[in-house]
Amino acid sequence: MSIEDIEEIRRARSKYYMAVDARRWDEAVDIYSDQASVDFAGVWKGQTKKGIKKVLLDMVGTGTSATFHCAYLPIVEVDGDTATAVGYLETHSLPIGSEETHSQIGRIDDQYIKEKGKWKLKRAVYTTLVQSKSTGQLIQKTSP
Repeated sequence: MSIEDIEEIRRARSKYYMAVDARRWDEAVDIYSDQASVDFAGVWKGQTKKGIKKVLLDMVGTGTSATFHCAYLPIVEVDGDTATAVGYLETHSLPIGSEETHSQIGRIDDQYIKEKGKWKLKRAVYTTLVQSKSTGQLIQKTSP
């Protein structure tokens, strides 16, 4: 286990969240291995990069005007060409046509595999721990 592997995994995950928030779907799914699968809160499930891209579009691409993902430093364990990452994620979204902000805090349980020298996400599981809605006025929206 090297610090470089751990940082590469953390950096890839951060780039993923930023790509999702910026609606750069091809860049977002690039973190996944070809045989990857996702399970987001038991509601949105997908397999393969194509299926995961559809999940992302269905989940945040069509019904929200803005999303913000705040990932807390995960615990990464590397074992050869496989790794796990466990941590917490805070998300905020603004549904189209609404003044309500939807917020969630959840746990991520990820499995990685090293393919062609790069760490790829093989299995991503997000479990919702807390959900809330708040009403208020959006002061300013800027793109990430």
